Amino acid sequence: QVIEFQPTMEDKRGEYFLRPFIGLQVPRKQKMNTPVGINELDSYAGYSLGLHAGKRIENFTAGLRLGYFYNEMAKRNGIFRIDAENELLALTGTAGFSASMSDKLSFDFGLGLGFGNRLNVSTIKVDILPTSPLSSFEKTVFTYEFSLLLDYAYSENLSAFAGYRLVGASDNGHFDRMVSHLFEVGVGANF
Repeated sequence: QVIEFQPTMEDKRGEYFLRPFIGLQVPRKQKMNTPVGINELDSYAGYSLGLHAGKRIENFTAGLRLGYFYNEMAKRNGIFRIDAENELLALTGTAGFSASMSDKLSFDFGLGLGFGNRLNVSTIKVDILPTSPLSSFEKTVFTYEFSLLLDYAYSENLSAFAGYRLVGASDNGHFDRMVSHLFEVGVGANF
């Protein structure tokens, strides 16, 4: 009896991949320690940009992801209003698994750990006074992620993808840890 082996993702798509992405960032509410009784800020949708480069080893992947994330936050409590911004530039090592769903469509999932530079800027406004000075906190933080991705190969070396990624970063000054949901799209190269 002859046993046929299915080709791996490395055989189908190539040994390496390069995936630039753009995404919609949907962060959860941001916890924050303030002197004016506001302990949680409403986070608004933001964006993410980046590049994921990696290597396939049969059906497994290993890579590096460089990403930039930005969103704004605000909250009012009586006469006080806090406006804030969150920026994160992260370098993450990733590992994952890729499964072929058809000749052209694949499903990937992965995990990542890394470090980033997190910058938070905030102002406290009082209705009867001018704007208070800007306060900012910048720190190297620990980052983590979990990702799901659908990749469609529309040519031998090019593919389009859409995915979901959960990204987190440790606390920074008065700002508690950051957790965001990212919905990303992009075009990738396989070689």
